Amino acid sequence: MTKNLILKKTLELLTESSYSNVSMKMIAKACDISEPAIYYHFKNKNELFNNLAMSILEQSRELFKSALQLDLSLHDTLVVIADNYLTGLEDFPNFPKAYLALVTDPSFKVVVDNLQNEIDNVQLLLFQLFSREQLRGEIGMDVDVEVVCRMFRGAIIEFMMSSTYLNKTEIPKSETIVQILLQGVLKR
Repeated sequence: MTKNLILKKTLELLTESSYSNVSMKMIAKACDISEPAIYYHFKNKNELFNNLAMSILEQSRELFKSALQLDLSLHDTLVVIADNYLTGLEDFPNFPKAYLALVTDPSFKVVVDNLQNEIDNVQLLLFQLFSREQLRGEIGMDVDVEVVCRMFRGAIIEFMMSSTYLNKTEIPKSETIVQILLQGVLKR
């Protein structure tokens, strides 16, 4: 229980600050425990944040996997993925800020082992989805699947940032984002 509480409170602190500004002392205070209690579960700040980052990335990967397992059309699968990231996060409202902190804070890249590999694993799931549809003939063979994947993820991350940090409440519906993206890649 204490380990999960530490991770939860660290996540909350991370959404309010940056990695370099969050101290073990702050985490202990937020958890209402002593600093040594944190060190019982994590040998140092880097290990704690590494565990937190892996948890966030695992949730990100699960958002993709759960959408892929529904065996929907490319369009509908992308809408589900976008919805998961943009609007379906009521159970984990801090996910956008945490995910964005993870992928944008340069300090994290030093701390988290294999961060780029984990981000690439999520990208690979998306790449496999588009490649499958290309083999099925839904997407033209001349389409650069990697570019399309990056465009989709880039759009989702940008809208997450806008709604999270700029307090923009009017972001396009997932359906609109997907329709615009697919206009240029689907075979007619």
